[in-house]
Amino acid sequence: VVDTLALLNLVNDNIGSKIITANQKVLENRKQLTNYLSNARLTPFFRVSSYWTSNDRLSKNLDMGVRFTIPLWNQSKSKLHSIDTQSALLQLQRITDNEQLKSQCLQQLFIIDKLNKSVNVEATHITQLKKYLEMRKKTYLQNQNRYNYILRMEEYNQLLKGTERLFHLMMNRQLALINIEKTIGIDITHIIKEVEL
Repeated sequence: VVDTLALLNLVNDNIGSKIITANQKVLENRKQLTNYLSNARLTPFFRVSSYWTSNDRLSKNLDMGVRFTIPLWNQSKSKLHSIDTQSALLQLQRITDNEQLKSQCLQQLFIIDKLNKSVNVEATHITQLKKYLEMRKKTYLQNQNRYNYILRMEEYNQLLKGTERLFHLMMNRQLALINIEKTIGIDITHIIKEVEL
C-alpha cells in the first residue's frame, strides 16, 4: 500500500521543482539589484603611451583616471518586466511539470491498486487450492485403490500455476513502484507499507 498523500508531497518536492525554485531566487536577487544606478559604470584606467615627436625625441605619457558612464535612458523598467516574465514562466513550468508527474504517478497507483486486488484474489485462490489438495490427500490415503496419478499431477500443476501467477503479479507491482521512483527521482520505500496476504 502506498501513502498517496505522502507521494503527492514528494512529487511537489522533486528535484526539478527545487531547480526551478533556485532559478526563481536568482531572478529575485537580480530584480533587487536592477535599478538605474546599476546601469552606471565606474571604471578606472591606466594608460602608458610613448611616441616619436617631430624633433626625433621619444615622448612618454602616463595617464590615470576614472571613467564614469551613465546611461542616456533608463532600461531598468524593461529589465524588471523581463525578470517578472521569466519568473512567471518558471512558475508555470513548475506547475506543468508537477501536474505531469502527478498524472504519471496516479496512473501507476491505479495499476498498483488493480495488481493488489489481483494479488489478493490469487492468494485466496492458492489458499483454497491448498485446502482442496489436503482434502484430496486424505481421501487418497483412505481409498488407496482409487488413486489417480494423472489427476493428482494436474491438481499440483494448478497450484504451481497459481503460485507462478501470484509471483508474476507481485513482480509487476514492484515494477510499478520502481516506475514511480523513476518518475519523481526519489526513493519511496518509506511511504510503502506491505500488507500480509
